[in-house]
Amino acid sequence: MPLASCSLTSADTVVLQSLLNDASIPATMSNYVMEKDKGSCQILSDMNNPSEAEFEPTVFTTLDLKSLQVPGWAQKVVRYPTDVVFLGHIILYLLTLVPSALYISYRFTPTRALLHWLLEIYSCGPFTLMLHDQIHNDGLLNHRYLWVDRLFPHNSYYYHHMTHHHVESNGPEDLSSTIRYQRDNLLEFLVYLSRFLLLQVFPVWNMFYLLHYLPIQYKFHATLVTLILLFVQTRIGMVVGNWGQHAFIDRGQPTSNYRSSITLIDVQHTSHHLNPRRHWREHPLAFLKGRGKYQAQDALVFQNIDFFRITFHLMRKAYDHLARCLVPIGYQTRRSKLELAPMLKERTRRFTGNDIDTKR
Repeated sequence: MPLASCSLTSADTVVLQSLLNDASIPATMSNYVMEKDKGSCQILSDMNNPSEAEFEPTVFTTLDLKSLQVPGWAQKVVRYPTDVVFLGHIILYLLTLVPSALYISYRFTPTRALLHWLLEIYSCGPFTLMLHDQIHNDGLLNHRYLWVDRLFPHNSYYYHHMTHHHVESNGPEDLSSTIRYQRDNLLEFLVYLSRFLLLQVFPVWNMFYLLHYLPIQYKFHATLVTLILLFVQTRIGMVVGNWGQHAFIDRGQPTSNYRSSITLIDVQHTSHHLNPRRHWREHPLAFLKGRGKYQAQDALVFQNIDFFRITFHLMRKAYDHLARCLVPIGYQTRRSKLELAPMLKERTRRFTGNDIDTKR
């Protein structure tokens, strides 16, 4: 079993430690496990409750600093007292990306464009996650500052993600469904990527036209770097991430949220699909409370890996590595790594039209 990542938050560490400790406990001691989980659940609940001494707002996503004194006003500006990290990112982007984009439009040089693009790459992932939270929770900031939330339009991302992906949940009618693809095949991934970029953008071409056509007529190179390139690389990142999130689909129950998406210790995607409105800090607690159902459904839990690296290792067909990152739960604890790797490979097989019709 690989060691836990040092970048895990306190909540993620509580979950992982619980899973690793209980993996060696016989099934006959299930009552002991349930009692132990109650204690862990209480710890997680207190960490999210501002009235408790153990409360920890998130200021940075890469580390926990319990001793850090967060200004009281910062917790009042955001929608939830836990989400100080969002305020930090908003301030960061307003002080870096926005002035940089404006300056490039005023005085463009290749060097400045390259530096701006590198800054975009660095900020793209956190910004997209922040945007994701915004559309699921109707904003990031306190209602008094709703006008600031409106400065970050979500447009096509909202309409696809909320009205398709979470409604269809990677099913056959989901525009970004992975079910029809062989999910460890590079060529099929490229087909999926091309389809997502070229076909699914058409319904929102009017918005794309308004955002990009007029600026291009005035400042082509600046628009290319600050808007078009950012738009394309963000879409690519979404495709790679979604592929990793929905690569392993159980052939017996492909429509089950437990069996068609995965749980990472630090990003619990299955919990998110079970309740899209659940606050992101509540996922570790929800996972432990519902752990029995996860185990019964043979859900997959990984550590020391992220969605992008899952996609990368699938293209390498590195199932041994993926099996080493798997945290066995339920019946999986009775299997060796040699048995878990073929199970993962089986879950990446494409579904044919007949397969889909049979499972409807």
